[in-house]
Amino acid sequence: MSDPFSTRILRVLLTLSIVLEITALSSVSSPAIAQSDSSPFRVSMPIGEVVAASQVNMDGGETTNSKYSMISWNLNEITLSSEDADKASAVRGSIKWLVETQILDRDIVETWRPELARNVLSRPERYVTSVDARSDAYYIRINLVQLLRDVVTVFFGEITPRISVMTTEQILTHPRVPDPAVATAIASALLKYGFQVCDASQASEVLDRESSLQMETGDAAAMKVAMRELRADMLVIGESMAEEHTNRDGFDARVEFQVVEGTTGRVIASRTETENNVDGQSPLVAAKTALQKAAEHTTLKMVTEMLNAYGKPVTRLRVYRFRNYDDRAKIMVSLRKSLPGSIITPISMDLRATKCAVFSVETKQSVDDIASALKRISGLKLKITGIECRSIVCDLI
Repeated sequence: MSDPFSTRILRVLLTLSIVLEITALSSVSSPAIAQSDSSPFRVSMPIGEVVAASQVNMDGGETTNSKYSMISWNLNEITLSSEDADKASAVRGSIKWLVETQILDRDIVETWRPELARNVLSRPERYVTSVDARSDAYYIRINLVQLLRDVVTVFFGEITPRISVMTTEQILTHPRVPDPAVATAIASALLKYGFQVCDASQASEVLDRESSLQMETGDAAAMKVAMRELRADMLVIGESMAEEHTNRDGFDARVEFQVVEGTTGRVIASRTETENNVDGQSPLVAAKTALQKAAEHTTLKMVTEMLNAYGKPVTRLRVYRFRNYDDRAKIMVSLRKSLPGSIITPISMDLRATKCAVFSVETKQSVDDIASALKRISGLKLKITGIECRSIVCDLI
């Protein structure tokens, strides 16, 4: 990021979120699931080494009678072994085990169980690229990209989160090299999995000097405003560095980044990864390769944390030009009738300055369905001014 204001903003964002990072790091439930381990999921294992899945479950505790083990993984595919008696059961059980115990938390699975069963688990053959029947087990290769894309679609529908990747990197003792490897690797993986990626340097609105100065004073509200100006639902912010070995035979790389929710400033994922590269390449290429590998190894972990953090189907509704308390009550009653089973919670209302009321709408229906329900409210006329992932903005007219 060559823009000095963008660099300063990134530094401030990291400073303001350091306390939340500690909280996020403490959420790792078991020592066996360290941030730097090679498995993106709950089972800790080196790539290529079979570790029985019964050792660790999704809560970090011991479990029994599991038939599945993870063999290897990368950003595109995962290989599992299954001890099921027949091929069909092995395929079906492997996908179910992967989704319900390794990718998603238990409460998120329960929230979306009917949709996951209908749109993902009912067609396991869609994700399996090969099955190798051996004497000890079935070895199943799974298309991880397609599986995660379908889970993302279940959670968000057609409007998936927009993510801005704002990471800096440096190669110590070497000049800055263009085309940052870490940001490129993260953005590439997010696009594969069905998220939208926006380049902060090409955002339609840029951060101005006033916002930058307010952020430097530690004004949390100003930070949220500045993040919204980037037009992103989430920001990936962090720093990366690579250092050459003393004997000049390769590079060590370290990647540190957080995922921050744009509307609240909440840290929903925090990751650190180290990588060593001793390939016989030119120094700069070797350093870039080490950085890229470190980013790739931690991106999948980051994505699973994002899915679990955003797994609750809650849309934030902001209504401007609010006039009185009765209008708020009318909106809540009408939405509850139009969206059966929904939970409408008033968050705030300001009739003096912003004339804005904020609601939390917990429903599995899409933002388009919520917008249609708003337009049908009797006695009120609302103009929809913005529809984004889990967010609707409108005016009373």
